Amino acid sequence: MTEAAGVHDLDDRELVRLALAGQQAAAAELVRRYQDRVFNTCYRMCNNYADALDLTQSTFLKALENLGRFHGGAAFYTWVFRIAVNLTLSHRRRHSRRPHESLDGYREEGPVGNVSGREADPATAA
Repeated sequence: MTEAAGVHDLDDRELVRLALAGQQAAAAELVRRYQDRVFNTCYRMCNNYADALDLTQSTFLKALENLGRFHGGAAFYTWVFRIAVNLTLSHRRRHSRRPHESLDGYREEGPVGNVSGREADPATAA
C-alpha cells in the first residue's frame, strides 16, 4: 500500500500506528477526521474564532508530538478532545487574568480621559 492510498478506510488505531512509523498521510488523516469537532469544541469554550483556530492547531501539534503516549485505552478522539479542552481552559485562565482597557475613551490623536474615566483637562493635555 502506498502512503496515501487507503488511509481513509483505516481505523484510528491503525492510523496512529502508521503515523508513528512516519507515514504523514496517516497523521494528516487523523487531523482531517477530527479537526472540525476539535474546532467546534474550542470555539464553544472560548467564543473567539481566531483563538479557536489557534487552539485547534495547537491541539493537533501537541497530539502529534505526543502520539507515542496514546496507548489506545480510550478512543483517539477522546484523547484529542481532552488535549483540546485542557489547552482551551489554560488559554481562558491566562486571558482572564490580563487587565483589559477599553478603547472607548480614545480618539485618533490620543486618549480623551485618563484611566479613571474622568475627562482630561485640555490645558494640561500634551
